[in-house]
Amino acid sequence: MTEGRRTEPDYLAVIAELPHVRQRFDIQIDPSLAGRTPIEIVTGAASKPRRNQGGSEGFDSVWCVFDVEQPRSHPSLMHAVSLASNSDIDVDISNPCFEAWLIFHWQRMSQPTTTAQAVSQRQQLDGAHDKQVDGSRYVPMRQDAADHARRLAARHVANGRVLPNDNPSSGMFTLLDALSA
Repeated sequence: MTEGRRTEPDYLAVIAELPHVRQRFDIQIDPSLAGRTPIEIVTGAASKPRRNQGGSEGFDSVWCVFDVEQPRSHPSLMHAVSLASNSDIDVDISNPCFEAWLIFHWQRMSQPTTTAQAVSQRQQLDGAHDKQVDGSRYVPMRQDAADHARRLAARHVANGRVLPNDNPSSGMFTLLDALSA
């Protein structure tokens, strides 16, 4: 489940086609939840059948990918995170937005930024003029992005900055780790 209609699905589609991922996982993105709020995405994800809940059909795991949004975060953000945790749903949250994760592929980032600034910076870095992402340009740099995101997460923890005050950040490295395990 992704909040974005283009950016996240474009990126994840390329990740899903990596040989080590394609051989072991069937990644499906539910387009019906794109563009929704985090609480709507998590509520929709909670209704998906899962094998670990006793069924023989369904998904092994369900992930939700969404943004904090800055300068004003989603009002239901923390409720969505709590519901996801209580519903055995994994979340990857980018702060302020998924574009921060994309920026991490190109360069380090440490100063808080707004959603609009991150979108503009990402477009300057990759030459895009809209929300579309050429995931094949990003995939070779994904480990650098993941390493940077891990370091930022550790720095935020050490400084006592928690969601939604962990700008910039992205949890996308946890999904990539799960797909590489």
